[in-house]
Amino acid sequence: SLSTFEQMYLQRSSNRLNEVVAQSVAGGARAPPAMGEGISIARTAANELDAAKFDPLLVKAVARNVQSSLEILLNRLDPLVSPPLPHPFYLIYLYLAH
Repeated sequence: SLSTFEQMYLQRSSNRLNEVVAQSVAGGARAPPAMGEGISIARTAANELDAAKFDPLLVKAVARNVQSSLEILLNRLDPLVSPPLPHPFYLIYLYLAH
């Protein structure tokens, strides 16, 4: 079970992840995310996982937050991407989800 402190940390971690995702898609279809935004998302996810790596329960919970944030990203990107072409962010999602 996670302590109150760990739960607060998870909330802040989730906020950081969701903030970088929101910033990456803020431009909508007129300014879709570019490679820089993808790198920023990947770095944020890696940093959050790295910070929690010393506690097995915490790193699992952070990984679930990363997965959730990437699912939000994919849902926001779906309308911007042509159906036959997979989006590069999907590869990041697949890598981190497994």
